[in-house]
Amino acid sequence: MENGASGQSFLLFYIGDSLYMVSVENIAAISELPGLTIQVPRSPPYVQGICSFKGENCTIIDLNRLLGKHCLGEESKTAYRTMIVLEHRLALLVEQIVGVETSDDFLPLQKSVFSGSDSLIRNVYRPSSKMWDFKLLKNTDELVFELDIFQLESKCRLSQIGSTDTLEASHGG
Repeated sequence: MENGASGQSFLLFYIGDSLYMVSVENIAAISELPGLTIQVPRSPPYVQGICSFKGENCTIIDLNRLLGKHCLGEESKTAYRTMIVLEHRLALLVEQIVGVETSDDFLPLQKSVFSGSDSLIRNVYRPSSKMWDFKLLKNTDELVFELDIFQLESKCRLSQIGSTDTLEASHGG
């Protein structure tokens, strides 16, 4: 696997019909979206809000909007109830978690053929036949996009979006 150590583990998940992955080393937790989220005034459209997670404010990112895909309507937000919490207080809303696979299960492609928000895409891969044998994927011609966590965190840093005191101020505490 290009730019990754052999045997490195990745969490695979769907956003719409596209398959993405992040290194498990960058994940602090996987959780359901909490019932209480606070909207952040004047935040970018991809910021769903903030929530308290394990005593710290966590910015919730709508990857659909951030990656330039379709926007979630109110009726489809219920499909996105799972969040992947990254180490630096970012939570990514995802539609479906596929599972954890190792870097040995992917064949690298050239990412330069893809346009759009490719600065958030670190690498592009084709899954190995092993993943088809276990029927983990939706389509046989599927590609897997590795998110660039450093770029994602730079773009979505809470200090650029709103105050870290927002939840405490909203709830007196």
